[in-house]
Amino acid sequence: MSLKLGDMVAYEHPDTGQRIVARVRKFDQRNKQIYLDAHNEAGKLDDRHKDANDLFRNFSKTPNALKAIKVRQVRIDEIGQVFDPGPQDRASRDARKQGR
Repeated sequence: MSLKLGDMVAYEHPDTGQRIVARVRKFDQRNKQIYLDAHNEAGKLDDRHKDANDLFRNFSKTPNALKAIKVRQVRIDEIGQVFDPGPQDRASRDARKQGR
């Protein structure tokens, strides 16, 4: 998968397991991190992360760790419909095949 700034992705949150739709905000080449922000977060996100009174926290992963949270690119059309192909790992594909 190839990502660039501003791409929309979906992933399974590591703690809750729920699907999160996020935007690729930053690539940190020094620490080899990709920063993903929920699609409904706005403002100066680095400043919000530093503010102790704000609940927002950065979410970043290394490229190899993205596979563990099942990151995939999604498409969102003009009226806000999310087109999510779902996780593309082997176990998910096998489960979809069994359900047919």
